Amino acid sequence: MNRIIILLITCILIWGQSCKNDKSASNQPEIETSGNVDTTGYYKLEENRSVSSERAIATTMLNDLYKQNIPPLEYFTTRYFVVDEAHQVKDTTDALMAGEWFVFSEDWTYRWYKKKEVLHSGKFYFSPENNKMLFLSDQEDHFPTEWTVGGHDDVIIMIGTSTFRNNDTQIKLDAKTISPYKL
Repeated sequence: MNRIIILLITCILIWGQSCKNDKSASNQPEIETSGNVDTTGYYKLEENRSVSSERAIATTMLNDLYKQNIPPLEYFTTRYFVVDEAHQVKDTTDALMAGEWFVFSEDWTYRWYKKKEVLHSGKFYFSPENNKMLFLSDQEDHFPTEWTVGGHDDVIIMIGTSTFRNNDTQIKLDAKTISPYKL
């Protein structure tokens, strides 16, 4: 019995030493830290961006989509979308987007509110083929955003895409049939 215990302890020590010495055997890929990707693997939002060029790209995308002459889905134009939770990789506060909500119109426009105050408005498009939603604010200093949209019943999840580098953000929405605030 003592020989088995000594053999087991010896095996564990040898295995531990070999793991300690074999640092190059990791199959984990290195995270790219140069260029416009930070150590978390997300794009650095502050660098190498041009609001005007990204807005021009979004405007072209919207114009091409509007040429299809398809009306928005009734689901989107008959509900108010209230932010239940929002998470951003670099913002760990619980108050991100608290009190915000938005509403869509049949003419492919939206209004985004903070309680009763309009924060911004603009154009949007939702493609049911790929579940992508594009927002382009009327405010010239706002970057456009693109989202992958999913959900069930009256819970909607929007996950930012890398197209306009908002892929570090996720939003959970509650779809309501009545306005959350009296306007």
